Amino acid sequence: MNTFNVSFQRHLPSVMLKDVVDEYTYREITFHDAGVIKKDMPCRHVNSIDFFIGKQYETTDIATQEVLPFVRSTIRGPRLQRKYTITIDQHFVCFSIRFKPTGIFRLFGIPMVNFVDDAINAEEVLPVDFRVINDKLSDARDLASCVAIVEPFLIELLRDADVSVSPYAAVLAAEINHLRLNKMTDFYAAIPQSTRQIERTFKNEVGVSPKTYFNLLRFENVLRAKVKVPNEKWSTIAYDLHYFDQMHLVRDFRKFLGIVPSVFDAASLAL
Repeated sequence: MNTFNVSFQRHLPSVMLKDVVDEYTYREITFHDAGVIKKDMPCRHVNSIDFFIGKQYETTDIATQEVLPFVRSTIRGPRLQRKYTITIDQHFVCFSIRFKPTGIFRLFGIPMVNFVDDAINAEEVLPVDFRVINDKLSDARDLASCVAIVEPFLIELLRDADVSVSPYAAVLAAEINHLRLNKMTDFYAAIPQSTRQIERTFKNEVGVSPKTYFNLLRFENVLRAKVKVPNEKWSTIAYDLHYFDQMHLVRDFRKFLGIVPSVFDAASLAL
């Protein structure tokens, strides 16, 4: 029997922010008795700002086993590996701003390659602003209250933004989820830039190359499909998600999680 409850909520952004923010999420874990939740943080394609407004929790770097300092808010880019283990043993609340692929770049103008495989303390990026937001969020008790606090800040950032944004990167990112990889060259052919220029711009605004972004997104869909239907064969999932064969899926497992499909344990991951 679980000694904790987990709740998860979503909220869409206002019309003014719909081109930069995908959604807001609010995850809360409440313990009824002594207990510990320990999860590995898997790969992900999403760019986000995450605010941890509950009790502190522990983050361990899997490679070095170093326990990292707790921070109240982080800016995170795509994660290309299973990098951290989190240990939670008291009231946990995480409010997240999940951005459109180029959203953070549009607001801050910072190359997204700086956030890949990392969780940067937001107060190091905009010290005064994020200190104030962290302080206000400490009194928030639900998703609506959090959104009411951050949206004016985001709208002001967007109004003041003076960032040159490619008209192609956001469109390509939005379309990748509907493309097979062998059709990406067709998309490139319609853009009046070289493939190298397109990929350089995409990495600058999204964090990774279009191919890596596609592979991350597809692999996340693989994990979701397995969690949804645990008895489904890996070969069927691989076919449904346009892998050339099952060996390509095995390759992605090793690359993104450091394991093979046969030892996959959904319960060990923060999915």
